[in-house]
Amino acid sequence: MTQHNGHTALVPAELAEAIRHATDALAELVNHAQTHIEGQMVEAHSLGIDEQLRLSQSSPQSWLDQGKHSLQAGMMFLVRALQQPTTF
Repeated sequence: MTQHNGHTALVPAELAEAIRHATDALAELVNHAQTHIEGQMVEAHSLGIDEQLRLSQSSPQSWLDQGKHSLQAGMMFLVRALQQPTTF
């Protein structure tokens, strides 16, 4: 049974821990992707203008930033769904 603390529900400890682990894993994945993209950018300089142009046109950093933001928002949505606040 969910207990309430003022205007929010208390999240069961096992769910809170699972969310923390998932958040940590997602952060690690994003950091790994960031490192990969940074490596591609460095390597592109030695591969020539075609690879530099390809990377520029594909905007990997922009996509990574949007993905990171969406993952963060998704985790916040999940927490809010569990906490069930009654205020804005």
